[in-house]
Amino acid sequence: MTLQDPKIDAVQLICVTVCVSPSTVIGNAIPRVPTYYVSLEPAYIFEFRNWHGRAFADIATTGKRFQDISNFSILPAYTALDLGVTASPTDRVELRLLATNVTNSAGLTEGNARGSALGVGTVGDSTVGRPIFGRQVIGSIMYHW
Repeated sequence: MTLQDPKIDAVQLICVTVCVSPSTVIGNAIPRVPTYYVSLEPAYIFEFRNWHGRAFADIATTGKRFQDISNFSILPAYTALDLGVTASPTDRVELRLLATNVTNSAGLTEGNARGSALGVGTVGDSTVGRPIFGRQVIGSIMYHW
């Protein structure tokens, strides 16, 4: 678990197509840095006859962030749940099954840091972002030489 409240304490004049006064951003949250991040991964290690393996769940929550230095555009909080199992019938073979973002949560990992400073979008609107992937199920077989 990470709990933090980082703030901008100094900045030089920022000009892209418009200028942002340092006094308007001092004390704002650092762009794309959440105030909290929590990850929990319970696991169960098992043996069944000659097979051994591990079943797990990974629950990760990322708190609200801002995409820009002005703190106008919000990147909402989100939670993702992954489930998986690995099983080995021999020392050379491993079977894996992984389901990511099982609840099909929507979330943005980052946004356009210059969006609001450029006058793009509106307050509270993340104009550009890198989304987390939707639900996926992946299976694989690994053979150790």
